Amino acid sequence: MENKQMNWLLCGLFMTVTTVFGQVSSFYKVFSGNGYDKGEGITQLADSSYMITGSSSSFEDAPSQAFLLHIDKLGNYIWSMAYGGSESEEGKRVLAIENDSYTIAGTSSSGTSADFDGYVFKTDFSGNLIWERFLDFGSWERINDAIMLADSSIIVTGQTDSTVSGNNDVILARIDKNGTTLWSQKMGSEGEDVGLTLELFDANHFLLGGTIYNPDSLKSKGLIAKFHIDGTELWHKKLGAYGTTIINDIVLKSTEFIVLGETLYENPSQTVNYDARIDFNGVVLYQNETLLSYHTRYVAAINYLAGGGTKYFCVNQTINAGIPTFSDGEDFYVSRFNSGFYWDNYGLGYNGIGQDQVNQMIPTLDGYGILVGYHTTIGTGGNSIFVVKLGDENTFPNNAYPPISPLVTVVENELNEQLSVYPNPFNDQLTIKIEGQEGVFELMNATGAIVNTGTFNQTADIATNELAKGIYYLKISADNKWAVCKLIKE
Repeated sequence: MENKQMNWLLCGLFMTVTTVFGQVSSFYKVFSGNGYDKGEGITQLADSSYMITGSSSSFEDAPSQAFLLHIDKLGNYIWSMAYGGSESEEGKRVLAIENDSYTIAGTSSSGTSADFDGYVFKTDFSGNLIWERFLDFGSWERINDAIMLADSSIIVTGQTDSTVSGNNDVILARIDKNGTTLWSQKMGSEGEDVGLTLELFDANHFLLGGTIYNPDSLKSKGLIAKFHIDGTELWHKKLGAYGTTIINDIVLKSTEFIVLGETLYENPSQTVNYDARIDFNGVVLYQNETLLSYHTRYVAAINYLAGGGTKYFCVNQTINAGIPTFSDGEDFYVSRFNSGFYWDNYGLGYNGIGQDQVNQMIPTLDGYGILVGYHTTIGTGGNSIFVVKLGDENTFPNNAYPPISPLVTVVENELNEQLSVYPNPFNDQLTIKIEGQEGVFELMNATGAIVNTGTFNQTADIATNELAKGIYYLKISADNKWAVCKLIKE
């Protein structure tokens, strides 16, 4: 075979996708850097590509930064950028104005206060920062969800512990497209109150879900409330009968909405699914919280159009030996529900050692859905980001770990011009050359396991004759810069 030299710029990334009649139906992707990376929020653009936000320590020396990751409709990397200061940042939700800008809502400890604050920033459509704002209610704040209104303003919700008791209160705020806070307010009592999810009801109203303290039971109950976009509360309800109840997501229907989340039983200590149907006046039509033999909780659901508007995709976080899942962290299980919001015996679990966490699921333009989150034990660093695109309702993407794509590319990095890796494909030997520098390499298989590592001075010849055929990733660090290249063993 011809011994071709390959520069890093030519190292392509190829991922396996499920196809149906030539159309992409589903995919499962993992993105990882050399740090701790979490996927938190996702939105789809008009060209069917996706923008993802979250937190990562792979970009800079800061503990973590908020980031934007742009992937195409097949899940392939396009670009990524990081945002924030010298402390910790997290992007929780990303909202797009097509061909104009992105607004990201999350949390930061790099503001003028000494605490964590709500963090909202705006970029242009190429990811260049336009403005950033911090929401400080007087102590520690966190934003958990955000929605965009017709005028491009956003409403955010979360929590603050700026209270007499030190417990959290719900926070709500509306911020216009220029970063001006139009209104902000707190909602709560002497107990634990948190805003977790928002759903746009119509052009002038929105729904809030979370948890709110009930002094009669001395427990926090599920919170569902309706507001005008000027901040006026129209009504709120406390949900759940037995233990502490939390609402994690809301699905709007034509005449009612479904809320779903979790209830923590105290005796025995057990977390179980909670769901309820509520009419537009706040009347509870049905609620369910059944004690099961295993830990499970609803975290996300969507009503998808490809199911005729009468079916759902739902995500559970679970520890269930019957699936099976690992006992040292939750795994996520994606299932299909019928029109009555009952499981129709179809779904697929995604599991690894440690926590496998879904943080958002949204409907997609093709009528199905996509979800984003993180794995704790898969990847080249700490946590890694996963993206699961759901397709045909009878075909979920394979749950086997896919090859790992880099979260951070080598941008404005001299390794681009100095680094050579060859041959590719390789057989018995792999050669690394980097001009005038010492370096460190790690060779990983497709699951992220390190199969060879070492140091070198300008050049290294790596014996690979004992490696199995397949896909590998070579990570190279030199002079505080790094690169990752995909390779194939024949």
